[in-house]
Amino acid sequence: MDAKRVRGGLLAAGAAFVAVLVVALLLFFVSGDEADLSYRSVDFDAQLQSNGDIRFTEHLDYQLKERENDDGDTKPWKQLYLTFKLRNQDLTNITDISVTNASTGEQYTQIAPQLPSDVSDSEWESEYAGHWYIADTTIGSNYPEPFDSATGGLDPNGSDNDKQIEIGWNIPATVKQSSLKFDVTMTFHNMGTQHSDVTNLMWEMFPEDNQVPAGKVTGTVRFPKGIGSDDSWAWLHTEATSQTSRDTDGTLHFTVSDLRTNQYVDLVAAFDNAGASGVERVRSGDYLDELKSTEANKEQQWRDGQRHKAQLTVAGWLVCLILGGLCCVLAIRGVVSSNREATYRGGIEYWRESPQVSPASAAHLIDVVDDSKGEQSSRAMTATVLALVVKKALAVYPGPADMYRGIDLSRANAADMARMISSDPSRASAASST
Repeated sequence: MDAKRVRGGLLAAGAAFVAVLVVALLLFFVSGDEADLSYRSVDFDAQLQSNGDIRFTEHLDYQLKERENDDGDTKPWKQLYLTFKLRNQDLTNITDISVTNASTGEQYTQIAPQLPSDVSDSEWESEYAGHWYIADTTIGSNYPEPFDSATGGLDPNGSDNDKQIEIGWNIPATVKQSSLKFDVTMTFHNMGTQHSDVTNLMWEMFPEDNQVPAGKVTGTVRFPKGIGSDDSWAWLHTEATSQTSRDTDGTLHFTVSDLRTNQYVDLVAAFDNAGASGVERVRSGDYLDELKSTEANKEQQWRDGQRHKAQLTVAGWLVCLILGGLCCVLAIRGVVSSNREATYRGGIEYWRESPQVSPASAAHLIDVVDDSKGEQSSRAMTATVLALVVKKALAVYPGPADMYRGIDLSRANAADMARMISSDPSRASAASST
């Protein structure tokens, strides 16, 4: 077998196998998030209040990429914002808001909501940049209405319509920025519901329709004074990879890695009513056992989902390995088959075409390569006659021509001619001497 062919086939098989592995890596590990706006990191520092409120600060580290308008011009960044939904059953109001540019230390002040598209760049820089706003965007994000926390909140025991709230801050026009940090502090009201045994709450940190991916999300959540790990409970819900831990005083620490778009982060917590005071939303009956059962079922569903995902991952790798092995087998088989077909296995034969020259030319060629004796014209005539004889255009018989007078030579055969010559001594002598 040709070693060069085998080596080439093995290289082709290896290249095909590597290609299959690259495709597998792209399918399983490459993220599709290429958002212009993303969080490098988000850190929550939260304190649960005894009345069911949450006072917290979000430490946000943004990455802003360059973006374009529909006409292809560069569109600078002028606003950053967070959105929340007010509902009677959990979050009813947002107060005590403050925004600080952690990169520069600048404390932003409140202003009425304003769309950047309606303001010139110079007016934006002088009038609006460096301020924060809170707006009711229930109608739509392009129609922000001023929101007054003193009068716009919902009744925790009522049935008011939900409201979409946007808290944003106006920044100087920025084309792109690899790291831009802000600290946003606020209080969420009436997040807790008091039952006969515990007070529980559900905090939606990132909604299901989240469109801003985050490289890393961390958080520290402290329970009300007097509550420890024995009389408090916490569960973190997310589709991303996460870790949680708790201190002896009940403080929860969590880390979420590679949070992608359309992935949520929720915190469900509960603490003994010994640490609750002044909770406005009250429900009768015990709730802790039901909550534990619900969370256990959700955890089991999550584990089942993770197991199913792992099985699909393993199956995908096995398919890739099988395809890679098949490529190797087909490549080696092709090399062996090609090498076998290219090798001659019959007998050794010699064959060549008759030279495409006339007898006379051949006689002349002899004079060129060999200084032969005799005249060239004589050799050329002889060669021509012999060629015609071979082609059966002429017949040549021994002896002088008068020996054959009266004989039809077109019908003669060798045996008859031999008997005729041998029967006459004179003819035999003439034939042998001519």
